[in-house]
Amino acid sequence: MKADLHMHGLIGFHPYWIKTQGYERKNLLKEIADSCFEKDLDFCAITSSADKISENSINDRLGYLTKFISSLPKEYKADKLGKNVIIVEKNGKRVYLLNSQTVIVSEKGRKINHLVVGSNKVPNFMSLRDTIEFGKDNGLIQIAEHPLCKNDGGMGKKLLEEYIQEYTAVEGHNSEMIFPYPLFLVPYVHSFTKMANRMTQKIAKKHGKSWIATSNAHWIKNAGLSYIEFSKKINVDNDETILNDLKEIIIFGKFKNVCNYESCVDWVKWVSKFVTGVKFHRGEVKWPLI
Repeated sequence: MKADLHMHGLIGFHPYWIKTQGYERKNLLKEIADSCFEKDLDFCAITSSADKISENSINDRLGYLTKFISSLPKEYKADKLGKNVIIVEKNGKRVYLLNSQTVIVSEKGRKINHLVVGSNKVPNFMSLRDTIEFGKDNGLIQIAEHPLCKNDGGMGKKLLEEYIQEYTAVEGHNSEMIFPYPLFLVPYVHSFTKMANRMTQKIAKKHGKSWIATSNAHWIKNAGLSYIEFSKKINVDNDETILNDLKEIIIFGKFKNVCNYESCVDWVKWVSKFVTGVKFHRGEVKWPLI
């Protein structure tokens, strides 16, 4: 079985982003499911990120996708499984779309990204300690999101080593960290290098913590670009059993990582669209989105 536990799908589900990324008048649930079917993904975490995530709003990405269930082509079947999973089936294939969130943590004047799987209702702007405790109380999978990418919400090496045992896993391979090793010495760019992935893996291994590979996709077609693969059968009776089984697999390292990188062309395209959108279309988009 395969799982990509960090996948945004689009830059955002706002009409501007849907149009500018080429998904206008398309069924987004179908597009995402088809991408998962193509990669043989069994589980894909649909990751929301915004200051405020109201239920079924444009910022509630999994909730927003439920609006497309009724307009799927007849060869597709889809339904909700509890509050945090959508099941989509086609021609004998099935994918479980899981609720996920990049939580915005406020830690000593800095904003830090904190990835959770199992909900997108975690309050933003709490301290890192309070966010972690909230995640534990609600049984969530908690992942240190691209921790060495400090230019994009990574917590940095010091905080990672301080809190690493509190996490379910560390995001040790992010498909968007595409730049070659020599650029690790270049200011700003160094956070987005393959070396940053490599160093994160070393820190995780040093502390005996599982690290996982994810796509962090902002194009639908890149779902499952990187993922974890495991043989244990997941109990899919409800959203809680899925979450608990995935968490156990990750904690005990009963999986293997499959690591790939986004193409430079795709990376440049989405980043340029993101920068242009935020700069010139502030009335149509909100920050943060990634």
